Amino acid sequence: MRETPGDTLIIPETKSRQFKYEDGSWDDENMIAIEEMSQVPIALNTIISQGEGSKEVTIQSDISTPHSHFQVFKGIFESTETVCHPVPDTDHKNPKTSDLKNEKVHKVLLLSDAAYCYLLITVERMWDPAFPDRDSLITNNLRELMVKIMRPLAEFLVHEKDSNDQCFAPLFRFYDFSKSEETCHDQLKDLMKEAMKAYEGEADKVQQLEPVARSVKNLLSLQPYCHRPGPQPTS
Repeated sequence: MRETPGDTLIIPETKSRQFKYEDGSWDDENMIAIEEMSQVPIALNTIISQGEGSKEVTIQSDISTPHSHFQVFKGIFESTETVCHPVPDTDHKNPKTSDLKNEKVHKVLLLSDAAYCYLLITVERMWDPAFPDRDSLITNNLRELMVKIMRPLAEFLVHEKDSNDQCFAPLFRFYDFSKSEETCHDQLKDLMKEAMKAYEGEADKVQQLEPVARSVKNLLSLQPYCHRPGPQPTS
């Protein structure tokens, strides 16, 4: 998008930075690419109806096959085998990570929040022509964060229960990296250590987190992009 009012809205040279199958930033060829104004309403209507700009295709019964988030959620919703589990009840309709700071799992929730925000910063940098190596963001960060960090953390959390036998889950809250002078990558590694320390003495739990720790260590640093002023932290 152009910054100056009156300039052309679409910047053709940014096409190479859109998510697409060819460079591995998307799982299939159904992502809508924007090259001219006539495609904008199509993409916007798709995003409004499903939350992302991927053309809807018939989803197979096996939802483990890569699909858009919309298709995966639709497949789960339409499945006759869907099982729902209660989550901790708080005074907030959208619970904050800080609501659960007395829970043993709190450090893993914080790590999950930070990983999610690290992913958002990664996506932002993928659109930045000034960032030198977009391909490394895809191979080192995008895939690693979604598949090898956020997903196993979510699987870890849903198997943890509170004193009322209710299951935890990722909260996807804002994590403020700018509060520390450390790089955001170092902060993420520190949070990973704290999460593992919280489960010292539980070999099976630590074993679950060890592959996540290796993936966190191998992420590409996003400095100096993590320390810009952001919104007030909510957790």
